[in-house]
Amino acid sequence: MEETVQAAIEVHVRPGYALREKLGWLDGPATRAVRVRAGAGLESLYEAIGVQPEWVAFATVNNAYPPEGYTLQDGDQVRVMSHAVGG
Repeated sequence: MEETVQAAIEVHVRPGYALREKLGWLDGPATRAVRVRAGAGLESLYEAIGVQPEWVAFATVNNAYPPEGYTLQDGDQVRVMSHAVGG
């Protein structure tokens, strides 16, 4: 039986400071290359980097708000921001 290999793409992810802190990404580059399967959306990206969807206030792709159900493209620049906290 022949195995099907699913293609992957690479996106560049830059979480906001609070998310970088939660992810342990404070040391090293703020933007990281992440591989996800071709056809993946933002939810798959969140899973790949270990971000819970409820932590995300908004995300931009290539400096714009993506439409509902956006499919990530190879080379996309994704910025993920958490909810504001403070007092």
